[in-house]
Amino acid sequence: MKINRPSLVFLVTEIVIALFILSTIAALPTTIATHFNGAGLPNGFMEKPAYLAFVLVLSIAMPVGVVGFIALALRMSQSRINIPNREFWLSPEHKQATLHYLYKHIAWLGTQLSLFMGFVHWAIVQANSVQPAQIPARLMLLGTGLMLASMGLWIGMLMMRFGRLPKA
Repeated sequence: MKINRPSLVFLVTEIVIALFILSTIAALPTTIATHFNGAGLPNGFMEKPAYLAFVLVLSIAMPVGVVGFIALALRMSQSRINIPNREFWLSPEHKQATLHYLYKHIAWLGTQLSLFMGFVHWAIVQANSVQPAQIPARLMLLGTGLMLASMGLWIGMLMMRFGRLPKA
C-alpha cells in the first residue's frame, strides 16, 4: 500500500508532537496550571501525570480518532458523503479520485488538529515557566486565529474542489 504525502505528513506530525510533549513535560511543575481566565490567570490545575495523559489524548489520540473515524465512514458508506455536486463526484468514473482526495484532505485535518494541540501544550509550558503562572492572551489569540484561518482554508479547498463541475 502506497502512503500519500498528506498521510505521511500527518504520521510524522503525530510522532513529532508526541516527542515534543514527552520532552517538555519535565519542565512543568508537579501541579500544572492548565486553564486560564480572560486575563491569562490560572483558574484550573492538573497533576502532572493526569495532564500528560490528557495532553497526549488530545494531541495524538483525538486527531488519529477523527481521521480514522472519517476514513472508516468513507469506506463503509458513500451514501452519507455530503459534498456539492455529489452525484457527479461519486459517479463511477469519478468516485475513486474523489475518495482519494477526501482521504488526503482528512489527513490534513488531522495534521491541523495535532499541530494546534501541540501549540496549546507549548503555551501551557510557557505559562507555567513564570510565577505566578500566566498565559499570554495575545499568544492564545494568535494560535486560535491561525487555527481558525487554517480551518477556513481547509473548508475553502474542499468547496473549491467540489463546488464546481469541470468544464466539458
